[in-house]
Amino acid sequence: MSRKHGGAEDNFTMINFSEPLTCVSGHYGPFCFDNEAAIFNREDEDEYLLRVINSLKFSTARNTYGPFGTERGTPFSFQTVTEITGFHGIRPSSVNVGHLHAIGVYVRCPATQYIDDPATQVVVKYEKT
Repeated sequence: MSRKHGGAEDNFTMINFSEPLTCVSGHYGPFCFDNEAAIFNREDEDEYLLRVINSLKFSTARNTYGPFGTERGTPFSFQTVTEITGFHGIRPSSVNVGHLHAIGVYVRCPATQYIDDPATQVVVKYEKT
């Protein structure tokens, strides 16, 4: 497990999944990191706004855990028929706002067929010239 990122409230609960994790969903939206610029012109919006993840939910075939955070903004969802095996994320490096900027998933992909020993499959064709 990686070190903790985010708020300092110490209210995170460890989840022990008894079945494969199959879905991560949540909401993302704008976050203004400059309180003095909370009121700004539309042209300046991108200068002060970050797109951050506001909430996350984790689901198995039987249970849903969360939401963690506030369900505000645009919803998103990623679901797989196999299993989510891990996560990676990005937080804004330009400012320390304690929010997750993006999340990605690692998914178990079962093999559709096995490859036999390649040495037994090599065919060499030799022709005299």
